[in-house]
Amino acid sequence: MILQNLGGTYQLVIDTPGDMELISTLDEVHWMATGVTCDGFIVDQDFLKYIDADNNGRIRSDEVKAAQAWLFRMLADRSNISRECVTLKLDAIDTSHDDGKALLIAAKRVLENLGSEQRDQITLDQVRNRQHEDL
Repeated sequence: MILQNLGGTYQLVIDTPGDMELISTLDEVHWMATGVTCDGFIVDQDFLKYIDADNNGRIRSDEVKAAQAWLFRMLADRSNISRECVTLKLDAIDTSHDDGKALLIAAKRVLENLGSEQRDQITLDQVRNRQHEDL
């Protein structure tokens, strides 16, 4: 775990999936803030809608922990977790449980409906394209 002094307080630096896994172990007293308004982030607002489980316009530390737990539950291979990666290899999905199986089926259906020739991975743009078609 790497802590860096940012603005006078030490913050967890998240560079790897292993760093991300440590989120669940952090005590609330070590969080810079236990809740932040969604407009306080410079990030994709659609992404924040999934994190903000109660749709109150705030991201709380427990919601971040829940999102991390869901992500780690769904991925058997976490090696490609990074801010630069917008592609999910379908064989990275953990199909040892029903939710993972459902995610894989949904990803395959999106690829099929879009007529994608490449069926072993899905991109964020493909998922979003499919969401707009369903509206």
